[in-house]
Amino acid sequence: MKKLPSNIGNKLISSKGVASNIARILLLTIIILSFSVVIVAAGDYYSPNNQLDINRATYQQIRLLPITEQQAQTLYERVHYGEYLNSIYQIRELPGFDQETFNRIKPLIKITPFMGYNPEIERLNRIYYRIASWTSSEGTNENLVNLWIDLARNPLNINEADYYDLINLQNVSPQDALAVYKAIKSRGSINSRGELRTVQGLTGWGYSNIRNFVTYEKPSAKRELHGDYQLRVFTRRMEQNFTDILYENVNPGDNNGDTVDYDSWYYRLYMESPAPATASKLRIRYGNDFIGGWVLNRNLGEFDGSLWNNKFYLGVKKKHFGPVYLRNLYLGNYLVSFGQGLVMENLDYFKPRKSGFSWDKRIKGVIGDISDSQEYTLKGIAGEVSAYNLDMIFFYSNDRKDAILNPDGTVNSYIIMTPRVPNSVLNSYGLDNMIDVLHERTYGGDLRYNIFPGTYVGASYYESLYNRKFNPLFSTISDRTDKQVAEDNEILNGYDVNGKYRRVYGWNFQTIIKRLSIQGEYAELEKNGSYFKLGDDPKAAVLSAFLQYNRTHLLLLYRHYDLDYDNPYNRGFSNYQRYKGTIFEDEYYLKNPLYGFVYDNSVTPQAEDGIYLEWRYQMFRAFTSMLEFDLWRRLGDDAHYKRFVLKLYYRPIYPVVLRVRQKWQSRDYGNILNKTEFNNVTTRFYFSFRLSRYDDLSLLYFTGKTMWPPRPRLLDNPNYGDGQPILGNSASPNDAVGGFLKHNFSDYFSTNVGFLVYDGFYWGFEDNEFFVIDGKANRYYISMNDRLTDKLSIRFKYTIDDTKPRSYVDARYYNEDNRDKDPIEPDAYNVHKVYHAFRLQIDWSW
Repeated sequence: MKKLPSNIGNKLISSKGVASNIARILLLTIIILSFSVVIVAAGDYYSPNNQLDINRATYQQIRLLPITEQQAQTLYERVHYGEYLNSIYQIRELPGFDQETFNRIKPLIKITPFMGYNPEIERLNRIYYRIASWTSSEGTNENLVNLWIDLARNPLNINEADYYDLINLQNVSPQDALAVYKAIKSRGSINSRGELRTVQGLTGWGYSNIRNFVTYEKPSAKRELHGDYQLRVFTRRMEQNFTDILYENVNPGDNNGDTVDYDSWYYRLYMESPAPATASKLRIRYGNDFIGGWVLNRNLGEFDGSLWNNKFYLGVKKKHFGPVYLRNLYLGNYLVSFGQGLVMENLDYFKPRKSGFSWDKRIKGVIGDISDSQEYTLKGIAGEVSAYNLDMIFFYSNDRKDAILNPDGTVNSYIIMTPRVPNSVLNSYGLDNMIDVLHERTYGGDLRYNIFPGTYVGASYYESLYNRKFNPLFSTISDRTDKQVAEDNEILNGYDVNGKYRRVYGWNFQTIIKRLSIQGEYAELEKNGSYFKLGDDPKAAVLSAFLQYNRTHLLLLYRHYDLDYDNPYNRGFSNYQRYKGTIFEDEYYLKNPLYGFVYDNSVTPQAEDGIYLEWRYQMFRAFTSMLEFDLWRRLGDDAHYKRFVLKLYYRPIYPVVLRVRQKWQSRDYGNILNKTEFNNVTTRFYFSFRLSRYDDLSLLYFTGKTMWPPRPRLLDNPNYGDGQPILGNSASPNDAVGGFLKHNFSDYFSTNVGFLVYDGFYWGFEDNEFFVIDGKANRYYISMNDRLTDKLSIRFKYTIDDTKPRSYVDARYYNEDNRDKDPIEPDAYNVHKVYHAFRLQIDWSW
């Protein structure tokens, strides 16, 4: 291992170095923008050889024609709020278009008639575009992306929607949902996007999101069977934290002289050539009130068919029985959520800073579940009922869960394994069962009183009954008590009662006062306290205020989770998931490396206390900025964190888009005596240039550094007894440069190609796939999207990760005497690998 210079920390954190990096970024921005303006200004954007297709044009594209702003608005509204044009001569008939104007734009435009198309396929393409645009600057989880797509595939009929239907739409605020709901009540109906745009109190931001996920047509009284089917098959390079777990030595020192531990779970599970991940999803709709869904999926590398995730639901919705309104009723698998997610939200996915606003929305109520969740699924019966001013959610579930068992048969912890390991395989290596060892029966609900639309108070409760007790014994997961740290308090304070049950109850509320919405939830986990006394049991609380105007919004949020508020269905706001920094993250200290999945797949919030602020401001149509600031304290070790993110969106001219994301984050920054102190700075620079026919050329530059106090065992001479502590901080750099091109051969066939050169941790969105990578490699991909018919589309993507040669060095053995080894073998080896991956997706609707 190469010895780092002692002054590396001083170089990395010097103000001169930071200023130099910022100057480079600004210079690059100016050069690219100047070059883009020159390209466009070199001549008219449209010509007889580069004509604009009016039927497919956006307002910004139409505005580039030599016409006035009012004429552009008239033409745009004719196409998007009226009917598509069949001939360019129809433009002459529009108000405000004289012969002179028509003659001027005639050679610059064309009309390509739309063939019959399937609205669901078109909607799916728009959804992918919007999600890709958002995740390019935000980051998320692939399973959450799939859930958003599932929800958006079945558009909401806006004239049958109530407030709670509208609030579940992505990026729609309580204020916007209330404005639309009041408009429907006062007008009787909204019949087009044009009418939607005129709703009083609806912001432009809310309108632009609602319009993609609703329909205006009156439902047919005739009962017809409709549905859609999706098949996904893919392989991929696994994330570094998962390979760390799978590669970890199961029996250290028992490798028979081999450098590679072929007894690791990586080879036990045949992960060198893993079985592809697959998912088959079917949704059906009969008439307007009967729905159903089914999914069969497996994770990458799961070869045992008995472990496949098989879920289904049947549902009925929107039924009236006198004063009683049955919003929905489901049999089978379902998702349920209410309040701020503190009492109940049964997803398997963790999303940092899930505030309940913008793309961080949580589903309110009950929906059928054909997501990829496998551990925290609920299976049974659930529904929503309204009568007068009361709304009630109820559910009952009977299902089995994966868990780590203690030697006495009690439960140590839930666990989400990816891939899941069959009990027969675990037993063959002398390990206890973990698959479906916990029988859980859960029931509960939420009762809400609506004072008036958008304002309510509610009470919620759930109880889980188990066939085993819970007891979070440290000795079950590790025998290294000498490696315990303060963060392990989250393990030691896990749920433990003298009974086979868990009870959580809470209260939630929301009110809307003009442009301001205020909402919150308080919850307690019953242990030894009283129902009628607050604060005598482990508690959690989230309180937020959201102020929204047409060009700006401001969110202020406070959250607190007690260290022993161990609710497995808590999905409240937090920056980190539970168990970060605990021994679960150090899989090499665990009795079974698979136990590391308890942290890596954790979905519950970390015990923390803090305030979060988010401010979005659109200075003018072409420029938008967003600021995020978070200040919180982790309760497990009393560490103090700061996180500051600045995002800029700038479109100087229509074809040019610039996005910049700058993040600063630290923990106990300045306290060099604390070995867990760190400072992280990252910059993401994204440039996009719109070409003709909706082609798109994008460039990416990403850089970042994480700095921490000296680590003598990593920086000094590794030979036994020869080293001395050195000065200076250590740093872990992250860099990536990429380019991406989308080309539309026709309205129905397009390709995407891209490359990425990266070193370190990086996340992004490619075509229809969210990915996370870590390492040093060159990445290439090509994808094709083909609409074979108006009801059938196919997407195929092929990716290559060509890793750079590197030495994998295990620092745990540094500065230990190895002179008695014969022969002496270094704990390192040089590796160069090429990973090939594919992704096939077929969407069919009828």
